[in-house]
Amino acid sequence: MQPMLVRKEQMVIGGLKRPVNLQENREFGLIRDLYGKWESRRNEVKQAASRRTFGVEIYPAGKKDFNPETDHFDYLAGVDLAEGAELPEGMQSYVAEAGTYAVFTHRGKMDDISEFFGKIYKEWFPKSMYAPGCYDMEVYDERFLGPAHEDSVMEVWVPVTYKKPPHCGMYQNTWTTAAQALREAIKFSEKRELSLNDVMGYTGHAFRINIREDNVDVAGPTAWDWGPVLSEGLLNLGIRSSYLGEPNFTPPTPELLEKAISKVQTSLDRGIPAFAWDLFVPEFGVIFGYDDEKAEFHAKDVSKEGTIPYQKLGRGQVGELFVLTLDEFFEVDKQTTLTGALKMITEHARVRYHRHPEPPYQNGIAGYDAWIEAFRRGTVDMFGNSYNAALVCDARAHAVKFLRDLPLKWNGDLPEEREISRLAGVAAEHYQAVFDELVKLPPLYPFPQGGNPNIPANAEYTISVLERAKAAEERGVEALEKMLGVLQGA
Repeated sequence: MQPMLVRKEQMVIGGLKRPVNLQENREFGLIRDLYGKWESRRNEVKQAASRRTFGVEIYPAGKKDFNPETDHFDYLAGVDLAEGAELPEGMQSYVAEAGTYAVFTHRGKMDDISEFFGKIYKEWFPKSMYAPGCYDMEVYDERFLGPAHEDSVMEVWVPVTYKKPPHCGMYQNTWTTAAQALREAIKFSEKRELSLNDVMGYTGHAFRINIREDNVDVAGPTAWDWGPVLSEGLLNLGIRSSYLGEPNFTPPTPELLEKAISKVQTSLDRGIPAFAWDLFVPEFGVIFGYDDEKAEFHAKDVSKEGTIPYQKLGRGQVGELFVLTLDEFFEVDKQTTLTGALKMITEHARVRYHRHPEPPYQNGIAGYDAWIEAFRRGTVDMFGNSYNAALVCDARAHAVKFLRDLPLKWNGDLPEEREISRLAGVAAEHYQAVFDELVKLPPLYPFPQGGNPNIPANAEYTISVLERAKAAEERGVEALEKMLGVLQGA
């Protein structure tokens, strides 16, 4: 049983309502009788929004031990109302709030409807990352041919609350595995006081977005020129690094592999883990030990911690080598650090950094346009979209914290310091608005299940979310550009 996840706007259902429990309903046919009364009066409702019939089951809110077999709940048989509709005497209404709904489809005779509901609440919900609301709706449209008809189709709509990953906005972890792995390596260096949020902010990862416009591919967040971007970002933190390899979908030659193995071992001998790509899955991770006798590395990435043979380095699921080591550490003043970060962030926002037109990846502000275009085309990959939604949302949570922490570091009496602090606050408000929009997407498109991005209602809703997020990010970038101008003495 796999429902569709659909964004629905607020609805008002009006009709006849009565208390019931399942035991009484089986004995006395209470719901059947209620529908009989409803059908005899439905033509009294002059402002119905459609010809659909709704059966709304309204459960007691907050009752943890609620048992529909013996505990009473309200059942409302009715129709969705047009805005401002008035109900005849004796009828009542119920507001079904806007939000994400799990839509379950029942086909065939209604003899097994109790079993169907049991599968929804006792099987699907416990295994999902959702909690149900305090009501659900049976929806009967032109496909419903009667309770005894083998070809009948009806739907059950359940409002759901997404139990989002605990690290979303918690700052101990991030969906951006490049920053997570860098932080893991930095922890063993003299720069160990740097937080994950420092790494996310000063390397620019908190402000990144990279979207493939034809399908929102899952590779977007890692489809960039790793070496130059990572090395430049680390310089902002006072770290010189070096690397071997690039994103080229080409396994390393024996000579390159030998150099990479030696490079990793040299870093480990200094007590600092090496940063690497595609250890167990195509994400970034760290190598933190080696065993020459067994010819294997001890490694960790987002998927697992374990060992890999030397010969598997650069020959993982993708088959391309990239290793980076932290080679030298130096002092860097806060103005140089922030200036370097803002240059990276604003350039990413404004300039396409991809060397080739294909695949059609777009970064920065144009990334939102690419995302919107894919939804307009109806060609969104559900897995890739859910990953991008989670990652960019999480990144913007880090952006907000990074910007809100800046005034603590720029708290001097000089006019320049006060202006940096003020602009950081302005930018933080704009990026908070970005996050407030993007955080609406993971509940609709959970990772890794993906949801249903190409349903017209979902696409329309998502486009509006992304347009608002883009507008807020544009204002945020403008504030960052002004901050950069202050730092550069403009």
